[in-house]
Amino acid sequence: MRDNGTAASPLAGHPLAVAARLFFLVFTGFFVLLTGIIHICKLFVQWCPAGASCIGQGLTWQTGGDYLNDVNGPNGSNWRSVFTLNPNVIFDLWAPFVLGLISMACFIPAFRWNAICCSWSRAFVWQLFVMLFGAFGYSGNFGIMIGFFIMVGNTLAFACAFVCPDEPCCFDIAIPTGAIGARRRAPASGQPSSQPVGMPEGKPVHGGPAAHPEPQTINHV
Repeated sequence: MRDNGTAASPLAGHPLAVAARLFFLVFTGFFVLLTGIIHICKLFVQWCPAGASCIGQGLTWQTGGDYLNDVNGPNGSNWRSVFTLNPNVIFDLWAPFVLGLISMACFIPAFRWNAICCSWSRAFVWQLFVMLFGAFGYSGNFGIMIGFFIMVGNTLAFACAFVCPDEPCCFDIAIPTGAIGARRRAPASGQPSSQPVGMPEGKPVHGGPAAHPEPQTINHV
């Protein structure tokens, strides 16, 4: 499998590839994820029946009769109409959310799925799939607008496959862990140092090898 690698920075390389990468991250990634979040949030309505005891607005609490009655699913608008493992529901319900996450993961090295973003041709096929099955048809007008933006970005990806095929399809969003590690290793403010007072930094402390120099043997003539 050919792998173009990743760009050194978001703005590095051919201008066409730079634009295509940004469209990939912003629209196929972030805004499709946002489309999924909006779609899920619109389903969080008042699920609790009138007159029933509820926990919040989503869980019905039985106060009489059969306490084991399945009042929170599976039929009707209730908790399990959203949080379900039913294959007839879960794929349609969570599609934009999951597809947006996978697309954004292409820019995070630890989570990248190289099969969909190792070349411009694969990125083109993936974004076409996301546009048809994760944008159009979800969240009303918002999903339609995002779908057309993905179409623009995917046109750029298609052009990159011919104009600059060796350009990377994505770049790394690095998490700055070095500064955090250095901060943890540094002594806290006000914490007493193990270095004796008056002794220059770097000198051995009491008990070190230099504190007890080896005796020198003097040869008498």
